[in-house]
Amino acid sequence: MAHWLRHQEVGPDVLVGVCMERSAEMVIACTNPQGRRTYVPLDPDYPRARLEAIVEDSDLGIVLTQDHLQGLLAASSGQALCLDSQWEHE
Repeated sequence: MAHWLRHQEVGPDVLVGVCMERSAEMVIACTNPQGRRTYVPLDPDYPRARLEAIVEDSDLGIVLTQDHLQGLLAASSGQALCLDSQWEHE
């Protein structure tokens, strides 16, 4: 994940949002041995307006999410990556 984020030009000074239910993908998203990035947790159970306010206030560079949650942040999150469908890991 850290390598992929570097390849996407998400540097260590860029905040990364994580909006996921507890899952294997969430563990992958939060495992960052060499990336030194700051992650902003976005609880999918929060009301949509609260999530949008957090995203706007945090100025996130990317949001790591899951397919069925992508609609929660579509308008305000900028770049989003659905780990369960879009991320090709080796």
